[in-house]
Amino acid sequence: MAHNTDKIIVSNRSVLLKKYQAKGLEQIEAAIRNLIAADARRGIDSKLIYLDDKSIRGFQAIPVRHSNSGHEYKNAIDALYRWFKPDYVMILGSSDVVPHNQISNLTGDEDGLIIDSDLPYACDRPFHKNSRHFLSPTRVLGRLPDINGGRSPDYLVRLLENAATLTKRPRTDYDAWFGLSARVWTASSAITSANLFSGLDGLALCPPDGPGQHRNLDKARIHFFNCHGDAGKHMFWGEEGNVQPPSFSSDDVPEQLLEGTFVAAECCYGAEQYAPGRGKRSISATYLLSNAAAYVGSTTIAYGEVRSQENADLITQYFVQFVLRGHSVGRAFLEAQQEFIKSSAPHIDVYELKTIAQFLLLGDPSLHLVERKHKSLVVDRGKLLIESKASEKFFRKARRKQLQDCGVSAGRSVKTPRAAGRKVPEGRHRNFSKLAKENGLRKFKTTIFSYGSGKQGREKHFVYYENRDSKNGRNRPPAIVFKESDGQIDVRVYVPK
Repeated sequence: MAHNTDKIIVSNRSVLLKKYQAKGLEQIEAAIRNLIAADARRGIDSKLIYLDDKSIRGFQAIPVRHSNSGHEYKNAIDALYRWFKPDYVMILGSSDVVPHNQISNLTGDEDGLIIDSDLPYACDRPFHKNSRHFLSPTRVLGRLPDINGGRSPDYLVRLLENAATLTKRPRTDYDAWFGLSARVWTASSAITSANLFSGLDGLALCPPDGPGQHRNLDKARIHFFNCHGDAGKHMFWGEEGNVQPPSFSSDDVPEQLLEGTFVAAECCYGAEQYAPGRGKRSISATYLLSNAAAYVGSTTIAYGEVRSQENADLITQYFVQFVLRGHSVGRAFLEAQQEFIKSSAPHIDVYELKTIAQFLLLGDPSLHLVERKHKSLVVDRGKLLIESKASEKFFRKARRKQLQDCGVSAGRSVKTPRAAGRKVPEGRHRNFSKLAKENGLRKFKTTIFSYGSGKQGREKHFVYYENRDSKNGRNRPPAIVFKESDGQIDVRVYVPK
């Protein structure tokens, strides 16, 4: 029965079969059965559903026919969600098994007009390529990936086994942490460290720290990165002055991490699902193989501020905070998404819009890493109820209803940008361009976005960014947003991670 399914595991059987052949698929399905049995012991009823299977018509869903169609996958997952109303949705496989949705990128940066995103799968709104349609995430969702282009089932089997054996741990087991930041972002990383850990003892800087120099990685359960990343690379980089030395490599990830380790990476392409071919696996893929329970990162170029907290700084920080409260990693990431959207109110800019679209959770969303200190309370029919082992499902459903309401409220709290031309009025441009040049922009372009209508509540954003056609590698210039409202101008300088 639909109401007995707490977690749906969705994938594409024909793609898995093509990648791993019949014998490999048998091993993967055996590991899935083992995970489902482990979930049952945790009080979670899980079900594997192949999105390309004709049987899903019985759930009022249309089977996926084209394995690269994000539109078909979105429709199928939406239909299954309506049917089962699960507490968790786990996508099984990398982007070559279940593709990301491709949605609009309004920043004008090197990523182009479309970026990869799992955000639409977490939203109730139907398929669309406009990222502005997906600002009300309400579903607890994560992706347990295999290797993009992989041919051995061993990697995915290992991840499934890790998820099946994980247990909750006391909050004190997460006192030790590891953080690595580009030196140029010391101020921002120090704020994050102080907010999360009330100190800076675990924070390393690059330079001087680089690959092969990091100690005690296997003795800390929280790993945090605020470094540069690049597409298709197994490396992060630091920065000081005009130098960007390597800071961390997939080779630095210990072969066996402490159980319950999780990662938050602000870096550009920190969670990109690239096919390594004969090269090295990505840092995210290596972390998961080494027993990391969850990894949050970006599929594309991410942004933050040098001395304050914006964009990538915030969404990763929120995720860590909610995990440490004892929430499942999927719920923690959904709450981080909702909190980030609310923090962008009342006018979400195009870089904030990209941030919410590009960050995703890699891992089984139903895993709880930290024991909750306080029991949940809920008022039902005028009575105050306290959560117990016997009432876990009732309280989980109550929390999902609350998350649904919070997601809708978050979406309503922000106004979205509308294109309003490219030419900045001469008087403003004279001043804005001077500041843009002072911050390293040379061959820049401009775009204007407006919010609201009429004089009351109207706001305009003047965006200055480097010509997208220029190939800067990791030396990407910043973007500057001049936010004008009621005669006041607020300036945001966003630096690529």
